[in-house]
Amino acid sequence: MNNTNLLTEIGAMVLAGLLVIGGVLLLIEGKVDTAFATSMFILAAGLLGINGALKAPSQQQQQQLGALAQQGQALTSQALSVLPTVVAATMQPAPTPPPAAIAPTGQMPAVVVPPETK
Repeated sequence: MNNTNLLTEIGAMVLAGLLVIGGVLLLIEGKVDTAFATSMFILAAGLLGINGALKAPSQQQQQQLGALAQQGQALTSQALSVLPTVVAATMQPAPTPPPAAIAPTGQMPAVVVPPETK
């Protein structure tokens, strides 16, 4: 459920901006002291904070998000546990060299040269 309203969002931002701009202008002109200007800034920040808090998920939505996160973690864990098996199945074993013929003592092994092809 999407609980954001564009009109509410824009209205809250405009009102917070006006509070900040008004507080700065009144502080520069000396109409208000720093304590009152600070309270205007805090009010603007609180307005945006309340707007953000209203968009927070409800308790039921938090439980659904937690369940989805657990399912995602379980799926990731399962995929990572299967990965070594898949990699091992796709790898070909390294070719083993043929056993070398051992020549009798004092003799050199015969070298076989393949015939030339043209």
